[in-house]
Amino acid sequence: MLTTFAASSAFNDSINSTALYLSKITEGELGTPRPYSVHHDDVLTLLLLACGVLLLVVVGSSVRTVKNLFKEFFFPSAAEDNDVLTGISPLLFFLCTTTCVVVALCSFIYADSEMEGFFVIDSPIAIVGIFFAAAVVYLLLKWLVYSIVNNVLFGGNKSLQWSRAFFFVTALEGMLLFPLPLIVIYFKLSVEKGLYYFIFVLFLCKILAFFKSRSIFFRQKILFLQNILYFCALEITPLLAFGGAWLILAHFLKVKF
Repeated sequence: MLTTFAASSAFNDSINSTALYLSKITEGELGTPRPYSVHHDDVLTLLLLACGVLLLVVVGSSVRTVKNLFKEFFFPSAAEDNDVLTGISPLLFFLCTTTCVVVALCSFIYADSEMEGFFVIDSPIAIVGIFFAAAVVYLLLKWLVYSIVNNVLFGGNKSLQWSRAFFFVTALEGMLLFPLPLIVIYFKLSVEKGLYYFIFVLFLCKILAFFKSRSIFFRQKILFLQNILYFCALEITPLLAFGGAWLILAHFLKVKF
């Protein structure tokens, strides 16, 4: 009797264990969710690909315009395209928009990897959109201030000439920065090294803008000090202010636990 009872109990336990195991397989168990990574974000990948394709198509179809934009900036007397000389090329507006997109992507990557906490919004593309809007507002406000000051101090012709140079430098900055998010995401370049490259491109573009402002407004050597004051007031100060506003925005978008 005891042997039969023990065998029956062992058989029942085996059946229960098998049933429990099968129920776990059928229903599944809740695992630990994988942390977010920009390396596996399909939406950001599509955004980068779309920007890259559009950039190649637009620039490729406007080679002559791009050539004249470079000539006008570095060798003003060699520019040939009347549209470039008398107004602001629509190509520059597209490239400046691309610059804002690239800056927004770099901002998101840096805030996601280097700043503590989690974003208050679950959608990464929404965060990128907020950074993009901030970059557009900064660009338009700076251009507006430049236009008002230059029209008052130097006249409409020089103001338009500087506006073309301003948008060209901004477009060039975006073209130089465009490979950065690609390399960070797909080739896993460290964010710190990417930040060094970002600062280098920013510094290079500011140097170009400084010498261009000198060639347009302050050609005489005795006006070198005025050129420094002009550049610091209208270029460096807004940049520092935008940097502070960006930090406030980034901390506002992230919450610490």
